[in-house]
Amino acid sequence: MQYRRSALSFLAVGAVSFAAAMPAGANPVEEFYRGKTLVVAMGSGPVGTYAIYAQLIAEHLPRHLPGNPKIIAQSMPGAGGLRAVNHLYNVAPKDGSYMLVVVQTVATDQILQRDGAKYDARRFNYIGRFADNTPITVVWNATGLASLDALRQREVMTAGTGAASPTDIWPKLLNTIAGTKFKVISGYKSIDDSALAMQRGEVHAMIGSLAFFRSGFAPLIREGKASIVIQYAISRHPDIADVPTAGELATKPEDRIIADFMASSSDMGRSLIAPPDVPAERVTALRSAFDATMKDPEFRRDVERRGLELNPATGEDLQRLVEKTLSVSPDVMERARKLINTD
Repeated sequence: MQYRRSALSFLAVGAVSFAAAMPAGANPVEEFYRGKTLVVAMGSGPVGTYAIYAQLIAEHLPRHLPGNPKIIAQSMPGAGGLRAVNHLYNVAPKDGSYMLVVVQTVATDQILQRDGAKYDARRFNYIGRFADNTPITVVWNATGLASLDALRQREVMTAGTGAASPTDIWPKLLNTIAGTKFKVISGYKSIDDSALAMQRGEVHAMIGSLAFFRSGFAPLIREGKASIVIQYAISRHPDIADVPTAGELATKPEDRIIADFMASSSDMGRSLIAPPDVPAERVTALRSAFDATMKDPEFRRDVERRGLELNPATGEDLQRLVEKTLSVSPDVMERARKLINTD
C-alpha cells in the first residue's frame, strides 16, 4: 500500500513538473507546427487540377493552421497516382507534416486489386475535398471521331498515363461493355502531356477532368477544336447534360452497374488526405484548417481566377464515402475485376 502511494505521488509530481515546463497556455498542436515545413504531394506532374489544388492549399492553409507552418507542394507522378498513395501509406512521416492530394480512384483501385496498390484506404485520415470531379473523354475534331458511332466503328488512339490510371482503365472497360474501339497509347507523364499529344496528332483522344478543360485547355472546346463525347459519372453533369455517361453506353444492365460503380470515384474528386496513425489532435487541426480555408475569401478568389470548381466536403464525409465504396457486394467486385482485366 505504501508502494502504491509513493508511485502515485511520483506520477503526480512528474505531471506537475511537466506542466510547469510548458509555456503558459501552450497549445501542443501549435508547438508542433511552429517553424516546420510541411509537404503537400500530388501523384501527378506539376500541371493539371491535382497540382493546382496542391499549390493552392500549400499557399493558403498555413494561415489557418496553428503555428502557421510553411507548406511546399511536391510532385510525385507514377503508376496513375498509386506511387504517391503507396508512399503516403508506407513511407511518409505519420506526424501530420505530410499530406497528399489523392488520386480519386484510391478506393476503387483497392477493390480492383490494381497492381501496386499497397494500402488500406480505410486507414487514411481524410482531411477534406476541394471539389468533386467528372472525368471526360475528349476527341480531337479533325480526326472525324467526335461521335459515338465513330468510336464504335474505328480504332481510336487515346492517351494513357499508367495502367492504374482511369486514362487506361476506362477505355478498356468501354471496349468490353460498349463496343468501342479504343487503343490506349500509355506512358504519358501527365494530363498536360496527353493534351499536347492530342494536339500534335499522336493520339486521337484523351481522358481528363472537366475541371482541367475548364481551366488551362478551355479554348480547345470553345474554339471547336475538340469535343466532349463521354463523361464518367453516375449521372450527367448539368454543364454537359448532352453528353452520355459511360453507364448509359453499356449494352447490358449488369454492365451499367459496373460502370456506375467505377464512376463513383467522381465523388472523391480532388481531396486532401494524411497518412494513417497521425495523432488525433493534429488530424482535427488539419481538418479545421482545411474547412476554414475553403471559406477564406482570398482562397476562393484564387480558385475563381484559375477557373476551378469548388464544392467542398469534410474529412468525415470522405471517410464515409470510402467505407461505402469498399463495402460493395462481392459479385460486383469480382465482375468489375474481370472486366478491367479483360484484354
